[in-house]
Amino acid sequence: MSNFCKNLGRDEQGNLRLELGTKYPVVYVKKGLEIYRETASGLVLVTPEEHANKTWIAENFSRERRKQVADVLQRTHIPSQDRRAFNKRMGRVWA
Repeated sequence: MSNFCKNLGRDEQGNLRLELGTKYPVVYVKKGLEIYRETASGLVLVTPEEHANKTWIAENFSRERRKQVADVLQRTHIPSQDRRAFNKRMGRVWA
């Protein structure tokens, strides 16, 4: 099985970097809510048309974010039921 998505970690500014593709991988960078493609001349914003045609770009960033959150939550000493109960008591209810 080939590796389609490779997490390159975070850069100096804290932006998430992913290498997506198999034969000719491309590096994508997520700055805030926007996704950029890394080229030789710098970062190029991914257009809405490219987002529509290549939905796997945003899906891979979402998957990597979920993995990071799950990893952080596994390392905590607070059980998830207690965390949910506390957040509910504090009025923080997420869907």
